[in-house]
Amino acid sequence: MITIYPITIYLESVISRISNHKL
Repeated sequence: MITIYPITIYLESVISRISNHKL
């Protein structure tokens, strides 16, 4: 679970960037 945490933060950052680009 500790290893998945940083991946979740990275995914959220990528999703946020894509959302900003789409909007």
